[in-house]
Amino acid sequence: MTLPDQSNLVRWGKSTEKTCYICGKAVGTAKHLLVGCKVLLDSGQYSRRHDRVLEVIRFVREGTRATKSNVKPYSILKAASDWTIMMDTYEKQYKIPEDICASASRPDIFFCFREF
Repeated sequence: MTLPDQSNLVRWGKSTEKTCYICGKAVGTAKHLLVGCKVLLDSGQYSRRHDRVLEVIRFVREGTRATKSNVKPYSILKAASDWTIMMDTYEKQYKIPEDICASASRPDIFFCFREF
């Protein structure tokens, strides 16, 4: 599965406009939309997305136990067995595949779907 970003819409013959529909300056690739659009960066969208993830992940202080909740959180990924979730662990740091995003910057958690 490939994202229908501006560059792919042009490739598929669905659009003639390659530029980002948000900033209008850069080529609208998935990489640009996820981590490189200056308008989204300046408006705080990337920070809000990051903070929403942190709201879900609960902090547990070292030496204490997490409290169990009886409420099961809803997850759109529950039935999605073909997604890969990447995140850093103490043993290993993940690397985003270069065909998806060529950058030294990494989000805290990265979800990837590859249709073969």
